[in-house]
Amino acid sequence: MRVGTRFSATSGCFGTIKYVGPVDGTQGVWYGVEWDDPKRGKHDGVKDGHRYFTCRVLNAGSFIRPSKSLCFGVSFLAALSEKYAEGFSDASVQEKIILGSSNGAIEVEAVGFDKIRNKLRALDRLREVSLDNKRVAYSDSPGEIRRTCPNIRGLDLSANLLVDWKTVADIVAELPCLKMLVLNRNRFLPLGSEFITAAFEYIVELQLNSTLVTWEEFRGVLPFMPGLQLVELGYNRLTSLHAKGPKSTSHIRCLNFDTNELNDWVGMTLALSEFVALRRLVLSSNGIHTIPALELHLSPLQSIQNLVLSMNALNDWQDVDRLVQWCPELKSLSLAGNPLSEQSEFSHYSRQFVIAKIPSLLTLDSTAISARERVDSELLYLSFVSKNVPGNDEEKCRFHPQWATLCQKHGKPAGMPPGNGSEDKLSKSLIVINIYRCFSPPDERQDHPTTQTSLKVLATMKLAIFRAKLIKALGVPRSVSRDIVQIWLHVEDGFVELSDDDHNLDWYGIDDGSNLFVYITVQ
Repeated sequence: MRVGTRFSATSGCFGTIKYVGPVDGTQGVWYGVEWDDPKRGKHDGVKDGHRYFTCRVLNAGSFIRPSKSLCFGVSFLAALSEKYAEGFSDASVQEKIILGSSNGAIEVEAVGFDKIRNKLRALDRLREVSLDNKRVAYSDSPGEIRRTCPNIRGLDLSANLLVDWKTVADIVAELPCLKMLVLNRNRFLPLGSEFITAAFEYIVELQLNSTLVTWEEFRGVLPFMPGLQLVELGYNRLTSLHAKGPKSTSHIRCLNFDTNELNDWVGMTLALSEFVALRRLVLSSNGIHTIPALELHLSPLQSIQNLVLSMNALNDWQDVDRLVQWCPELKSLSLAGNPLSEQSEFSHYSRQFVIAKIPSLLTLDSTAISARERVDSELLYLSFVSKNVPGNDEEKCRFHPQWATLCQKHGKPAGMPPGNGSEDKLSKSLIVINIYRCFSPPDERQDHPTTQTSLKVLATMKLAIFRAKLIKALGVPRSVSRDIVQIWLHVEDGFVELSDDDHNLDWYGIDDGSNLFVYITVQ
């Protein structure tokens, strides 16, 4: 048995053999293994003070005996034939399918999948293939894959027993139409000198989530993928990105680093400066706690148009101001789940403040910003700064860089003639809504409960944003799904349920003094 070999156990767990040989104090041969799931491990390759092997993840190792129950994999075509060419006898069989880069968290059950496969038995017609968790370990004889399924354009080889990039290259080289390659939840040895240069020439999308691939290893593969545009590197325990080696001529437009530990903003962005075509950058759940002022002559992120910073630790509004320096072309931003928008004293108007602070923004937290919402948000922001930030214009601009520009656009909130200033414009957009909490769906025959609270909001606010503010105002736990929070507008002849979150409040006819009734289906 060779060190580096991948295997699966009867329990369905995957591992990599890191050591083969004796263990002090015992007889016979042992396998020292590193489990893909660290929870199965007992140590780091050290037993009784002696190191036998090293794990990439702390305490993910253990010793097991060689056993016939260990599976060391099948060929690509064997797995393909098993899934797409062999029928099922029971049409009611349920099969679980893991979606996307969810790290195994999202599964969908498909019933009667064999009926679909009956249409796919002509393997040469296959375009999209998923061999997720099918124990693929090696390629087939040269030419066999190309003769069998030459038209595959999307291939998912997640959670298999692939060992090295040479094996992947042997498979991909046989698929001339391949554009998307998914390799999530595999483990690869470092790139070797035997790499097939032309194998990945036409790959456009590459997913390497939960592979523990390092940034250096990825950059080693990158020169062999000149057409690569979209890359996912989530759940890889990345702590830093080092700009070592020759500059890349990559045309990558999207990099996804979801759920890593890239909290050094400056170091991370410098390492990405070589990706001049980059337009979308996903940095959700990376522990980013601050965005410092730009001290470089030119921002490494100047081409970024879509930035995802959700579920980080940003808690200073100046971080948002600095994003304008770092990303002058920013069109779409995700900030949900940061203390800035969830816990700060201004969280009630966090969406409006972000819109006002970033003039180029078109979408915030997956919700489009209309022209009217932008005007209302900027007016609200101007009013806030005027009332709460002392000093002259220069002092206001020091902490609120958009102050001067917005004053020029809308006029100063203070000292303007009635009916012309931004305060007057704002007052026409802010409305007070009365909120009633119900313990059953509202009915005209019931007595109305006492008003529990009221909210002052912008009439142009989308219902989705209002629903989130409503949940917070009523003290509903954040874990409660928004889908079970039902809202009705009281009108003359009864109640109208508000169900389409994409519409603004004024679209529903909600204005100053409107009465909304709220029923939460799970108490």
